[in-house]
Amino acid sequence: GKLMDVDAVFTLCANKGNVTATKYSVAGVIAHSQGADVTKCYNSGTVTGTNYVSGIITYAATNTVTVSDCMNIGAVNGGASGLSAGILAAASVAGVEVKNSINLADVTGKGQYVYPVGDYKNVAMLRKYNKIF
Repeated sequence: GKLMDVDAVFTLCANKGNVTATKYSVAGVIAHSQGADVTKCYNSGTVTGTNYVSGIITYAATNTVTVSDCMNIGAVNGGASGLSAGILAAASVAGVEVKNSINLADVTGKGQYVYPVGDYKNVAMLRKYNKIF
């Protein structure tokens, strides 16, 4: 879901089901956050969408978002356009923290983030074993 203007805490959250959206922003755990501490969360379901698609969190809009000790093993399918990632697809501000997290799944999409925060555009498919420690 979308978290606006809150300081939410997500600990030990897991998603094992497939998630599909035909509109903006879809994730295994959190689609869009204005402030959250996401710790020890896990996604194994396939996540499919058109823009901002991620295994854990799609979009961090403030520097009060931290992601730690999370893992994604579910495929992330971003479609022909859009941003896709195993952990975090995009952050609009500096200061968002991603640490001790790993993606072990395929991520597809035209505008693709291979690392939790990083831009690899126009790549059809890459196998990721990205660790952020």
